[in-house]
Amino acid sequence: MSLDTNSIPWDEATQPYPAEKPLSVANQSSHFPATSPRLRLDDQGRLIPLNDAEKKAKIVAVRRMIEEINQITNDPGEDDRDFFRIVDSQRPHRPLFEGLY
Repeated sequence: MSLDTNSIPWDEATQPYPAEKPLSVANQSSHFPATSPRLRLDDQGRLIPLNDAEKKAKIVAVRRMIEEINQITNDPGEDDRDFFRIVDSQRPHRPLFEGLY
């Protein structure tokens, strides 16, 4: 059974996300921007490309996000170390976190 894509209505009422409403990608503890433009479809259901300003804004937002990710350390906090010790104390024959606390 094939799907006749010409019979699918693509007006604004049937789009799951209206183009005017921005997508929330905010991280509460971050300075990462709170919005990103929604993907837009034309009347045939084809993707409308982002304009230059939207592309630049997206690039800046992604760079900020990568910068934040790069600032995350791999050093576990004291709570994590306690957890590691407790788990390993229950498995002395085969510790999972040896050397991490």
